[in-house]
Amino acid sequence: MMSTKRQALNTRHCLRIAHRGASAAAPENTMSAFRKALELGADAVECDVHVSKDGEAVVIHDDTLERTTSGRGRVADFTLKELKGFVAGGGERIPTLEELLAFAADRLMVFIEIKAADAVPRVAELVTRCSKRHGYARFPVIGFNWDTLLRIQAVNANILIGATPPEQRIPADFTARAQAAGMWSVNPCIDALEQPVVDDAHRLRLKIITWTANTPEQIAKAKALGVDGMISDAVENL
Repeated sequence: MMSTKRQALNTRHCLRIAHRGASAAAPENTMSAFRKALELGADAVECDVHVSKDGEAVVIHDDTLERTTSGRGRVADFTLKELKGFVAGGGERIPTLEELLAFAADRLMVFIEIKAADAVPRVAELVTRCSKRHGYARFPVIGFNWDTLLRIQAVNANILIGATPPEQRIPADFTARAQAAGMWSVNPCIDALEQPVVDDAHRLRLKIITWTANTPEQIAKAKALGVDGMISDAVENL
C-alpha cells in the first residue's frame, strides 16, 4: 500500500498558493486575507506561525508586533488573550492556527511556515488532529530552519515538511539533503530558481514550491520551469 506521503506526490497540478492569504487585497495573515484567497480561486494559502506566551500557535509573520498590528513588543511575550486585543489591520485580530485550519478544512490547503521552534508541539497537535479527518496532504509544514522541521517530523512522521533554501542562493546539495531528510518539498525563491534544481528535485520525487511569484515575468518563469506550486501575493494572476 502506498504511503500517505507518496500519495501526495502524484499530482502534477501547479498549486496557486496565496502568500499570507490574499495579501495584496487584505491585511496579511488575517482571516479576511484567507477568505479573500478562497474567493479569488486559490488552491491553498500560506501562513506564518509564532507561539504565544501560553503556548498557542498564532498566525503572524514577524516575531514582533509593530509592523502588522497595533501592538508593540515580542509575540512570545504576550498571552493569546493579550494578543487578541491588538488590531491586525482592517479591524481584524491576530488569528490562531486553529481558527485558520477550521476555516480551511475541506476548502483550501494550508502551507504552514513555522517561524518559532517553541510552536512545534501545538502545530504538530493541530495538524495531526485536522489531518485525521482531511488528510496530511492538505497541511504541509515548511520553513527555513531544518531543526524545527525535523522536530515536527519527530513528533509525527506523517506530517509533510518542506525546506526553504536561502533567498539568493540554492546550495548545490540542497535537494539531495532534503530527500535524505524525508522532506516533501523544497521551496526556493523564484529569482534564484533554475531548471537543474527543478529537474533534480523531481528526480528525487520532491515538490518544488516557489515564492514569491508576483510579476508577469516571475510567473512566466515558474510556469516554464514546471514547478508544482507558486506562492504569490496576487493569486488571481496565476
